[in-house]
Amino acid sequence: MAHYTLIRPGGWPLGLNPSVANWQALDDRIFSLVSGDKGGAWSPVDPIIFSNVSGMQVTGEAKIRDGVVVALSGANRITLVSRQVQKEQEGQVYFPDPSSTGTWTLSITGDQFWRQSVSGSELLTIPLRIPHGAVLNSVSVEVDPADHTAVPTYPPRIQVMRIDQNGSTIPLGAGVANDTFTSSVEVYEQLHAITLSSIAHTVDRTLYRYVAQLSGEGGANFVAGLRYLRTLCSYTVTAIDED
Repeated sequence: MAHYTLIRPGGWPLGLNPSVANWQALDDRIFSLVSGDKGGAWSPVDPIIFSNVSGMQVTGEAKIRDGVVVALSGANRITLVSRQVQKEQEGQVYFPDPSSTGTWTLSITGDQFWRQSVSGSELLTIPLRIPHGAVLNSVSVEVDPADHTAVPTYPPRIQVMRIDQNGSTIPLGAGVANDTFTSSVEVYEQLHAITLSSIAHTVDRTLYRYVAQLSGEGGANFVAGLRYLRTLCSYTVTAIDED
């Protein structure tokens, strides 16, 4: 049912003596109304539907009980206040060139981390799964260098890119972020992150896939054993989507 029907469609003229049925109808409707001030529990026979553009707004805390399903249809979405989220990227890291010189190797036993075995130019590729429509702000790749006697000439660096359906790559942000933990050997040897920031890219997963690529250290003072630990993406979301 939409709204209650009018008890007296013609109005309530001055001097009218309401009938018992009128009073009973008013009492029934008032009893069935949802109390916006005192609250309570109701079990509507039919759904309550808000179809105007403004919809319904809750400014305080709203709770949905366990076991309740929120169903959306078509292009409907749950829209949230814009907020920044940081999530670890959990996916299969890959080293795409099978004919490479083996710059990166995966430890099958033990800690099972990817390690840089030799000085080389091959890239370790990390797929990024970021919600469609989110604004990607930054990507941080955490590494753990081996012990050194001096900082390598070419410290590790990362790049972030989108790849279109034809395989063409488009760099995001400044394109490349160099390792900035190079002021001393002690600083460099600490577990740290290489971060590409100020990306400000709206993710479109209908057209692109997204990856980060890690280039290991090289040049003088190279030492094998640099470990890739994990990748963190920071992005702004304004709605909940399927992913």
